[in-house]
Amino acid sequence: MYELKDELKALKAIKKAINVEKHKHELENLTVFVSGVIEALKLKQLRYFHHYISEKHTANKQTYKAYATKNKYKALTQLTELNHELSKNLKANLTRCNVILDELIETDFYGDTTNKQLAKFTNATPRKLKQNYFHV
Repeated sequence: MYELKDELKALKAIKKAINVEKHKHELENLTVFVSGVIEALKLKQLRYFHHYISEKHTANKQTYKAYATKNKYKALTQLTELNHELSKNLKANLTRCNVILDELIETDFYGDTTNKQLAKFTNATPRKLKQNYFHV
């Protein structure tokens, strides 16, 4: 998602800093960067779309919005867990931190997962579908 390009760059920089041997004693300082990503994700409105046939058939919009909201908060939870792990400083579980970072980077803060879930709801019969955007 293009809205989160800077945050993805920040996560990639954090991952690189975690895996460099000479920065292992400064892990607690990385919590400032993770906190910045958390705040940015909280404040950003992520844009998704849903398909519908006509104006009468938009009842599932709330379901689509719930999926998008769930995945946004799932990303926030993962970032909070990463922040907690990094705050342990020398006792931080770096393997867990790398797993969290990989998951967030690969799924684009679970945006790809949300788009896949929303794409499942498109009707199987070929019809002319309209798109409506919503923000989370």
